[in-house]
Amino acid sequence: MRLQSTNEAHCTPVSPITIYEQVGIECARFQHVDAATVAHRVLVESGLGFTQKQIDYLLPVVVAAVNNLRRTQVRSAESAVFNKSRRPVAVTGTPPLGSDIRALRALLSKSFRVDKGADLVSWGKATAAQHRQRATALRNQARGVQETAGRHETAAQLIDDTGTSCLEEALAKKDAA
Repeated sequence: MRLQSTNEAHCTPVSPITIYEQVGIECARFQHVDAATVAHRVLVESGLGFTQKQIDYLLPVVVAAVNNLRRTQVRSAESAVFNKSRRPVAVTGTPPLGSDIRALRALLSKSFRVDKGADLVSWGKATAAQHRQRATALRNQARGVQETAGRHETAAQLIDDTGTSCLEEALAKKDAA
């Protein structure tokens, strides 16, 4: 589908870069607003004149762009604050090497979800319990990824063990035996 703006009587092509730039601007302005609202603002208030059908089609893509951009921004701020040993910056005293108080202040304004579907909470206002809940959610997500990786390793081993080039061939070889 080619994106086009429907301003008045003419259609003009819309660059995805224009939408992504607008996503960046809106993310900066509305850091603690949910991604769907930011995405909707980008599509409706950008002046590009999308029809409702186009907005409905593009909304999930722009929501994903908002989430990806936000995560990149937060990851960058987190990296500036936490050193490789993952020890946090001391709020009082001298911050550890590789971070500074400006970086800590920048991180405090960034937000995250403690779990899928939960409300956004800022790093500066999140409680210890919320940070632990987020850590648990991330560990569960990592565990799921590890399990999926294990399935692929098992599939690769089965292919190797049967001397075939894919699972379909391995199954066909088993059926023929």
